[in-house]
Amino acid sequence: MLRVFIEYFSPENIILSSYSLLLGLTPILIWLVVFTLILQFVFKKKLSCEKTLIFFNVGVLITPFAYFLEDCYSNLTGLNPSQNLTALQNLIFYFGIATIEELSKFLAVFLISKEGNFFNEPIDAITYLIILALGLSLVENFSLTTQFLTNPQWSLIVVLHKLSLRFISATLLQALSSGIIGYFWVLKNLKRKGEYLFYGLFLGIFLHWFWDFAIKLTGGKIAFPLSVTLIVLLILFLLALKNLLISLQKYPVKTH
Repeated sequence: MLRVFIEYFSPENIILSSYSLLLGLTPILIWLVVFTLILQFVFKKKLSCEKTLIFFNVGVLITPFAYFLEDCYSNLTGLNPSQNLTALQNLIFYFGIATIEELSKFLAVFLISKEGNFFNEPIDAITYLIILALGLSLVENFSLTTQFLTNPQWSLIVVLHKLSLRFISATLLQALSSGIIGYFWVLKNLKRKGEYLFYGLFLGIFLHWFWDFAIKLTGGKIAFPLSVTLIVLLILFLLALKNLLISLQKYPVKTH
């Protein structure tokens, strides 16, 4: 993925890159608007434009680094998804990929939260983890959209169809897995128990891994039912978040 990103994000491919960026950005913006509206009207929280831009851009910037680590992991293990891997090999490979991406997102937000006045309230850990994840998703969409557009067998309609599927699948997956980690990060501060953060990292990585592994194992045949499952999990996550905010009003905690 890193090779594709570098190859097409170059001056000689500026027109193709522009189309890919526009198409890849559209589902990200839609989720960002939806997320902003939910925060504002359901949770009575208004996003800071400045902080949103900072965390979103950090998500974009850390993605090539995450891709580099994934390439290193692939080289070290000798596992390549383009090869005919066994189920066990796919399990190992995608677990490593999920771990690298989720830890990269979490550590980026964790380190930023230690510098300056970025977190004003506990829910910020959840909010900005999700926003950073959307930044990472933009680079994913850009790389994949570029590959879609350069495939002579695919029309623009096919490309748009695949992007629409990513809207309710891979893009949502990135945001939701990060949101879950952020949720347990807040619980860790609320309960004063470090194991809650471990639970969150485990669940976020597991969700990410299970999605990638299931899609690869079935050749994408169960993408739609898995996407429906993600939407159900999103609803449950929002309900849990609402209950968490009620608890936070009763028991104020440190922001990190």
